[in-house]
Amino acid sequence: MVFARCIVRAESPMRQEPEDAARVTAPLQPSDIVTAYGRTANGQWILIWNREIAFGWIPSGVLGCSAPFGDLRPTEPDVLLTPRPTVTPPALMADAKTALPTPAAVAAAVTETPTPLATQTPEPAVTEAPPAPAPDANAPATVMPTPETTAFPTAAVGAAESPAEPLACIVAIDRALNLRAGPDRTTRLLGQLRPGATFNATGRNADATWLYGTTARGNFAWVIASALRCEGDPGGLRVVAGN
Repeated sequence: MVFARCIVRAESPMRQEPEDAARVTAPLQPSDIVTAYGRTANGQWILIWNREIAFGWIPSGVLGCSAPFGDLRPTEPDVLLTPRPTVTPPALMADAKTALPTPAAVAAAVTETPTPLATQTPEPAVTEAPPAPAPDANAPATVMPTPETTAFPTAAVGAAESPAEPLACIVAIDRALNLRAGPDRTTRLLGQLRPGATFNATGRNADATWLYGTTARGNFAWVIASALRCEGDPGGLRVVAGN
């Protein structure tokens, strides 16, 4: 993920979503230092966090940043991704009385999270067993006991204690609902459901905040449980492991 250190040029609040009518998450003043880590597809809104580690969207026109907005990660409008920066966040640096950094210092603060190198596990050495001694013709015959076969239980990944019937649900919010590859906002976006669309829930995550199931077209996906209205209790569904 690419980060850019930015200076706020004009008073403008951070908002929960990239639109002027969205709820304000934190106020910003001119000369405030923030860190940008995402953008809308058209680059008109930038996803940032401030010194207090509050997250939100801000119009790109009020920012001066150390990297082009096009280098930032395109982000869904209803998602506030929690970044994992490799640099010290602004809130953990010098206090607010510290002088603002120069443009060269701002540019030097930009970094990208490195991809860990793959570690190869060495294969164990093969030890040759010693030769068996020759049998003694005069020794009495020994009957070896037949070993018992022990069946080890197989863990059913994500299975619940008992299966439950699918729940018929509909999208109960007034905007499109994202379909995800796992029970997390940062997982891959598979598509969207319109308000009022049907969804058959067949599973859930551990705390039932995400539901797993199929769309009317038979596509499997995860959705946020709070965006659905179901005919029954989603807590009775089986627990499914996320992808």
